[in-house]
Formats: sequence, C-alpha cells, structure tokens
Amino acid sequence: MTDLPDPIDQAAYYHDVNLKRLIAWFIDGVAITFITFLISLLTLGIGFFVFAGL
Repeated sequence: MTDLPDPIDQAAYYHDVNLKRLIAWFIDGVAITFITFLISLLTLGIGFFVFAGL
C-alpha cells in the first residue's frame, strides 16, 4: 500500500493541513503575480527600445 500515516489512527499528522495549503496557495499566487508583472515590464521596455529603431 502506501507509507502515509492513517488519518484515523494518527490524526496529528493531518492537523492544520488545510490552513497550510491555503497559505501556500496565497504565497504561490503572489509569487506568480510578481513574476508575471516583472516579465510584463521587461517586455514593455524591450518593446519601446525596438519601436524606437523602427
């Protein structure tokens, strides 16, 4: 089978898992938003640099 602890017999392993996953979800969302914003700014800057040459 699996090496995971049994949720009924060893419930302490699963304590606050939902809260930890929610916090991780928000951190991932902020990180993805920041990276997307940074890439958008870089793309915009490179676009203006190329546009000047046209």
